[in-house]
Amino acid sequence: MYLDELVIEKNHKCSTDGVQFRLNGCVNANTYHKLEGAIFDAFDKGRYNVELHLGGVQYMTSAGAGVLINARCEATKNHGEVVLVSASSHVHEVLDLLGLTDLFPIDRTR
Repeated sequence: MYLDELVIEKNHKCSTDGVQFRLNGCVNANTYHKLEGAIFDAFDKGRYNVELHLGGVQYMTSAGAGVLINARCEATKNHGEVVLVSASSHVHEVLDLLGLTDLFPIDRTR
């Protein structure tokens, strides 16, 4: 997989207001718009509870972190949340360095 490649698999959660995304690849300046579009498309459909499965993300830059912050703000405003699941050690380190691990529920077990 190339550094400018991001594959997003979408699954609707059991509830009518949730969605899960499994990400594979890199979230950077060249791919963040794809993630942003997928999340905000779910928001447009009233799905404000989002699980982002990040186990397949090899690399994330501040552009990707910006998408997460914007998504969290929009979800919270609409009584939802963004949960980060199975972040790789690299992604978790980036989120920690940016001070974002306190903002997001993080499930490292799935």
